Formats: sequence, C-alpha cells, structure tokens
Amino acid sequence: MKIYDATKELLSAEAYPDAKENTLTRLMDMKHGELYNYSELTINMHAGTHIDAPLHFIDNGRNIAEMPLEHFYGECLLVSAPKCVTKDFLEENLPKDTKRLILKTGGKGYLEREAAEFLAQTELLTIGIDAISVGTLQTEMAVHVPLLKKGIAIIEALKLEHIPDGRYILSAMPLKVDDAEASPVRAVLIEK
Repeated sequence: MKIYDATKELLSAEAYPDAKENTLTRLMDMKHGELYNYSELTINMHAGTHIDAPLHFIDNGRNIAEMPLEHFYGECLLVSAPKCVTKDFLEENLPKDTKRLILKTGGKGYLEREAAEFLAQTELLTIGIDAISVGTLQTEMAVHVPLLKKGIAIIEALKLEHIPDGRYILSAMPLKVDDAEASPVRAVLIEK
C-alpha cells in the first residue's frame, strides 16, 4: 500500500492574499535549558491545505465541526485539469459515480462559475484542488456559493505534483472546531 502526502507544510505554505500566515511560537525550549519543549500554534484557517465548510460563504451554513465525516474519507478520483476548469472539461472527465474529485492544475487552477454550478447538480461530496482557492479573486463568491449551498466540502491548496492521476482512497479529516468556517487538514491519498 502506498500513501501519498497531499498536504503542504503548515508554516511554509502560501496564505490567502492579505491573510496572516500560520506561526509556531516555542514557549518552552530544551535548547535553552528547559525540561521540555512546549509550543503554541496560531492558525489562519485558510493558509496551507485546508477545507472550506458551507459557513465560509453561507450564512447559518454548516460549520466545519458539523460536516459529515464521509466527505473526508473514501474513494476519490485525481485528474489532471487545465488551469481554467470548465463545465465541458468536467462533463468529459467526471464519471457519474464520482463522490470525491481532486483536480491537479499545476497549483494555479480554478473553476469557472458554470463548472461549479455543474458540480452542484451532481452527487459530489467533496472537491479538491491544488490552488489556494477554487475560484479567482474576482469569482470567489460565484464559485464557492453553489458548491457550499449543496453541502460540498472544498479542499484547497493540496500538494499534488508528485501524485499520478487515478483512483485513490482520500483521508482528509479536518480539525473539529465549532463555529469555524474552515480547518487545516492533513490530506493523504492511498493507493487502492
């Protein structure tokens, strides 16, 4: 069994534009004579590999702790996609039984609004992408809203360049944080 790490390192990963980066502060340090190491982590929920829950764009939407766990574990399809992912591309490359779709775009891809609307009409539980967001700065709301209204989990900023296209088992459990609209995640793809 081969397990691929699809997660960017939390402290060095790109943060969303104008967002604070994640920081680790060592409060106790054995290098300075302390008896143990003890750290504090300050997390931006949208920096590095993370999952968006409906609450991110939907008022009174489910928060990350309320999301069904089956969104984050199970068979997925990893497919290389163009930078601009269109409805036509999805119609040609998305088998009807797909519940979890991961798009490998070279790290700069995004969904067109029509592509997001198309996915919202399918039985998809989860969409993942290797870019910092599924939309562009100009289309964030237009792309996120149809997906999140349908309850589709969005995994963003995946690290996929070393993983071949194919079917895998996705394991990407978010932290359980009540009232949070997103969560960092350790995402892995397991060869079937």
